Amino acid sequence: MPVESAKYLQDGSINAVIDGRVLTVPDHPTNRHRQILSEWEADGGIIAPNTAQATTGNDVNAERSRRIESGCSVSVTGVVDPIPLQGRPQDQTNLLGLVTGAQLHIASGDTTTITFRDADNVDHDLTPSQVLELWQGGATFISAVMQASWDLKAATPIPSDYTDDAYWPVP
Repeated sequence: MPVESAKYLQDGSINAVIDGRVLTVPDHPTNRHRQILSEWEADGGIIAPNTAQATTGNDVNAERSRRIESGCSVSVTGVVDPIPLQGRPQDQTNLLGLVTGAQLHIASGDTTTITFRDADNVDHDLTPSQVLELWQGGATFISAVMQASWDLKAATPIPSDYTDDAYWPVP
């Protein structure tokens, strides 16, 4: 069986083209395809090393942005279910505008509710204090995501599994 090419993968297995077929071969001496690769190596074939690129700060920044934009759910006093928030820039701007309005309501003693449409397109009539609580929950989540990204970028090297939920706050 002719071997056309072979390269180690990040998990230690080998991606090989043997007899025109692309195979993922375990690097174990009893595997028949690995034995074919060993014979190929003995005849001068070379299994290329894994050349996976190191994770960069830009990779972490992209994951951070993705997580912020995906948003979170915030529990608000007096509301039965957590309210889902999106964290895209326009969503953040909208919520900041509502917070400013809520602060003006509070300063003038106005308790009129403010309507907020959540990430699931459900309207919530919130008191000014509830709007502030909603904003605080979203801001706390964004701060936690930022801190997680800074911690990852401070690691040497940055973990290759930086997208794993274990590194990031629960939305």
